[in-house]
Order: sequence, then C-alpha cells, then structure tokens
Amino acid sequence: MVEDFFFYFKIGMGHVMEWGALDHILFLMCLCVPYVLKDWAKVIWLVTFFTLGHTISLLLGAYGIANFKREYVEFIIPITILIAALVNIISGGKVLNQNIKLVYGISVFFGIIHGLAYYGDLKMVLIGGNKLLRILEVSTGVETAQLIIAFIVLMLGSMFQNVLRVSKKDWVLVVSSIALGLVIPMIFE
Repeated sequence: MVEDFFFYFKIGMGHVMEWGALDHILFLMCLCVPYVLKDWAKVIWLVTFFTLGHTISLLLGAYGIANFKREYVEFIIPITILIAALVNIISGGKVLNQNIKLVYGISVFFGIIHGLAYYGDLKMVLIGGNKLLRILEVSTGVETAQLIIAFIVLMLGSMFQNVLRVSKKDWVLVVSSIALGLVIPMIFE
C-alpha cells in the first residue's frame, strides 16, 4: 500500500519536475513572481487551487466525463502562460497581487486546462484499481513538486530583491519576460 502511494506520488512529482513539464514551471513562475517570501501563505493557496483544478480534470477524464482533443488542450496551455506573463508585464505584478480571490479562480481554471492534457499520459497507469485513490496520490506528488517550485521562485525573488536590490517591478518584469520568451515558441509548435 505504501509502495503504491510512493509510486503514484513519484509520477505526480515527475509530471512537474521533468524538463517536459516546462509548461507547469513557467505557469508557476508567472503565478508566484508577484509575491514575496512573507506572502508564502497566499502562494500555498494559489498552488493548491491550481492543483485542485488539475485534479478535477484528472477525475473528469478518469470517469469519462470530459474528453478533449489533446492537440487543442496542448495549444491552450501555452496561452494560459502567455496570459499570466502578459498580465504581470503590463501591471508590474500588481494585478495578481491585489486581486487574490480572482487569482484563486484563475488558478483553478488554468489547473483544469493543464490537467486535461496530463490525463492522456496518466490513463495508462490508472487501468484497474481505485482510480480516485491513484489520482489523489498523483495529485499529492503534483502539489509537492509545485510547492517546491513556488518556494524556489519566492526564495529567488527574495534574494534578488533584498540582497541584490533589484526592484520588485523589475524582478516581475524580467521573470515574466523570460516566461513569455520561452512560451511563444510553444504556441507555434
């Protein structure tokens, strides 16, 4: 039983922490970059709401309620990153930082979109057994990996802003611009 948990937990961790998961990493960067280390509780909730949306779409796929063409979802995912990066660039990170309830809703919605693409990869390991339990185990791994990435973004932001004296606005603009530069080619692939 414990072995099963760790097997599915590692699948969830790998989904976010591998190079092929650049979409998750870029979205999380854009989501977290407007916040500073003292906002850690808000960031945990943002990541958790994103994971909740991701889990909802896995459940919808596992129980045959939602089935979308992967190529459409794969196109929409970079658009979610593009939107988050542009909002940060245009507002200097203020919009995401000031409208937290709106951002929670967006996190769930974008999590659903990101999860729709992942179900196609995951469904082979869900054959047989308790799908709900396996999805929750995978989602625990996804959540843990996403929290690690969020913590890294917060730590880097703290280092750049407090030690290197980079303004928060410049930090948000640079990180969001990097994400934008990396996501544009994804849109056209």
